[in-house]
Amino acid sequence: MQRLVADLAAQTGDVRPIELQVVGAQLQREDIDTLDKYEYLGDSPKETLVQRFLAYVVKDCGPPNERLAWVVLYLLTDEDREHRLYRPFRTREDLEYELSLLKMPFEGPQLDLVLSILVGSGLVFEVPEEPEDRYQLVHDYLVSYVRQEQTPELMAELTAARHHPTQNQG
Repeated sequence: MQRLVADLAAQTGDVRPIELQVVGAQLQREDIDTLDKYEYLGDSPKETLVQRFLAYVVKDCGPPNERLAWVVLYLLTDEDREHRLYRPFRTREDLEYELSLLKMPFEGPQLDLVLSILVGSGLVFEVPEEPEDRYQLVHDYLVSYVRQEQTPELMAELTAARHHPTQNQG
């Protein structure tokens, strides 16, 4: 327990509740209840657990929706001019537009399912608003983990599509 708390507090000096929730859920899911089992995860057990939690939630979306789920999570992240990562609010319409730029095949019910699972898992907030609800990744610290899962090709494709939307729509 002391090692886990030290790992959770390493960056900020404090344990972030959302990080404790994510890591704790994965510890329970994998039945990791000893220091040996925790250390068996490698040099960065906390990071490994967060990545596995993300993968678990995405897998919950079902095999036909896994890529869509990763792309939606990625679309809930961004980078500013100073290359600082952040988590913007996105409406469903924003997500649909970005997915169309990527020529990502999906149907409305698939996106509904993915958003429902991401919100239900605690990874994404749904902020009720008029005229349209907005979605946001639950915490800044997850942005880098989500971006690590995405290929450089996807990031390049999305950047190009955002800069030249008419060339990429079909």
